[in-house]
Amino acid sequence: MKYYIVNAFSSGVGNGNPACVVYTDEYLEDEEMQQFAAMMNLSETAFVKKLENGYSLRWFTPSFEIDLCGHATLASAYVILDLEHEEYDEVDFYTKSGVLHVDRISDSFYEMLFPKRSMIPFAPSSKLYEAIGLRGEYYASREIVVVLEDEEQVARYQPDYDRLAGIDDFIGVVITAPGKRVDFVSRYFCTGLRREDPVTGSSHCYLAPFWSHRLQKKKLIAKQMSERGGTIWCRDADDGVYLSGSLFLSLEGNF
Repeated sequence: MKYYIVNAFSSGVGNGNPACVVYTDEYLEDEEMQQFAAMMNLSETAFVKKLENGYSLRWFTPSFEIDLCGHATLASAYVILDLEHEEYDEVDFYTKSGVLHVDRISDSFYEMLFPKRSMIPFAPSSKLYEAIGLRGEYYASREIVVVLEDEEQVARYQPDYDRLAGIDDFIGVVITAPGKRVDFVSRYFCTGLRREDPVTGSSHCYLAPFWSHRLQKKKLIAKQMSERGGTIWCRDADDGVYLSGSLFLSLEGNF
């Protein structure tokens, strides 16, 4: 079986979010996929299998399967359309979050259509507020989202993972604010994995519509301010959220 490590939302080796993509015609047990994802120890490992009318796609963190992942979907499309089947310009993935469509816009630049997700405002408990340690607007989605006033607050934040690990009902914490050179910025902290995600496509399923409404813009440029960093081009549309980015192949092999 072939595997590739592809940096998504990236222009080179040192930035973006690396995903491992396993391209196989074989059926793999869940336990096998989880073990391989743990061995690779990246934010996500994607498993792609050919179907009659598209490809199945599943995503695994080192510890558990996840229901939606943006950067690994973009990386999987790059593997199929740039490395395996250059004659194609689009691909459909069948996933736990429905059918996800990806188009090749130009060399190593792809656009994917993802479902919109909502952010519901809520008042944090004192325990949750102390765990996160930020004053801002609190929202609930798949993750907890804290909207801050400016980019500097996002850049300065230092998470306390011992406290964040006590947040059981959400898989992560996202902080976001208006940007200086881009429309908005964000960071993503994986509470269970105790690490910061370099660039998170799935969080922009709710961040892009939120900032589109607040800024009164349908097309936005977003920056994830992790150490590696990455840029996501977003478009809020009636049929979902369009997320685009560049990709870079850093490694390939067989096992």
